[in-house]
Amino acid sequence: KLGGRGIPELLTACYDSSGKPDGTYGPINPVVNTTWEYLGTFFKEVAGVFPDPYLHLGGDEVSFSCWESNPVIQQWMKDHGYTDYSKVEQYHETTLLDLVARLNKQYIVWQEIFDNGLEVLPNTVIDVWKKGWEDEMKRVTASGLHAILSTCWYLNDISYGADWTKYYQCDPQNFNGTKEEQELVVGGHCCLWGEFVDSTNFLTRRGIPAEPPDGPSFCTTEWNGITPPS
Repeated sequence: KLGGRGIPELLTACYDSSGKPDGTYGPINPVVNTTWEYLGTFFKEVAGVFPDPYLHLGGDEVSFSCWESNPVIQQWMKDHGYTDYSKVEQYHETTLLDLVARLNKQYIVWQEIFDNGLEVLPNTVIDVWKKGWEDEMKRVTASGLHAILSTCWYLNDISYGADWTKYYQCDPQNFNGTKEEQELVVGGHCCLWGEFVDSTNFLTRRGIPAEPPDGPSFCTTEWNGITPPS
């Protein structure tokens, strides 16, 4: 979204039923050159700043509706003889994976990329996050791809009582796979989305007086005016 505000053409402009822009934006527009000029520069900088061997490229919950309404993408589809808008997603992911591979980085994508039947390179790592993960891990590894598991470790999924114990009870290799398939499991991946997490819990522990910007809330660590020793 931030990139889209600075470079409006980076995101796909959505159109209403009368064929006019409705003022909203959808996913990245992968069929224009400016998108790849921007992403090339962006990921080159990312690769230079972060030494990690893997980049998580996302790919989950992509809606096609805005692509379907956009006349530029409609024309691209017509020029290529496509009728299925999953081809736009395929083009985006394939081009993005090639871009990242040229930077000598490996990559992780959400399971939707695999579930939607998109072609991926053999060294792609699939991040499984949905319920029914045992069957999904089986399908991913049976196809010869590496996998990591997120389903068990959504740290923002707060429940009553001691909810931390379940994190130790989940084994990402605990699915009905062969030894070879289970060895394709790279490990686990913790997720922490911010909808239900109060960042003041972290700030006050560091001695920084803080409170939520949208009103009072509960903090397990209360600010008492005393800065803890460094």
